[in-house]
Amino acid sequence: MQLLSVLSLCLFVSGGSAQLYVDSRSSTSNTTSLLRNVEYVLRYEYRMVPLNADFTVLDDFNHDILSIGTDSNGEIIEVKPNNGRSQWHMTRLASYTHVVRDKYSNKYIHFPTLKDGAVATLSSDAATLFEAVIGPNVIYNLNATDAHPRDAPLFWTVEPLNATDQRSVLKLRKPAFGRARQDFLMKKTPQHGY
Repeated sequence: MQLLSVLSLCLFVSGGSAQLYVDSRSSTSNTTSLLRNVEYVLRYEYRMVPLNADFTVLDDFNHDILSIGTDSNGEIIEVKPNNGRSQWHMTRLASYTHVVRDKYSNKYIHFPTLKDGAVATLSSDAATLFEAVIGPNVIYNLNATDAHPRDAPLFWTVEPLNATDQRSVLKLRKPAFGRARQDFLMKKTPQHGY
């Protein structure tokens, strides 16, 4: 039963493009019993998924959310404890290419330079294009699509702003699986406020 609910959740969130992932290296008490009832093991593939709705974007590490903050250069994207207000509208432009806008304004998440370590800002004049890649357990990785091939891929990453300012912010970083906070959850906002 749990297997079906996980698979249903994956299919619901991804519009039918996700598959279940069972990691044989980290067995849980019910993984073995689940697999006995399955005639075959579904192979998981990381897939790009289209998103077009309002979301609260949560850091998978501690479920803090993307929020608007400020620094000496203007508005930046901070990662703060969940206050329930910060929501983002994801707009699909083509296939799997998206932009992210603050739900309450016409400002977009923008990385002024597409390089390792760039800090996310808010801009009413420009937006950074990204792809949403769904992984195991409905975890998303978001990467900038316009990065120069020698720098790509560059993933959204949560880390301190700098050595003197330890606020968690959104930056671009090369893949650092297992060491960096590059996994995000997308909590869809109900359309009618339920």
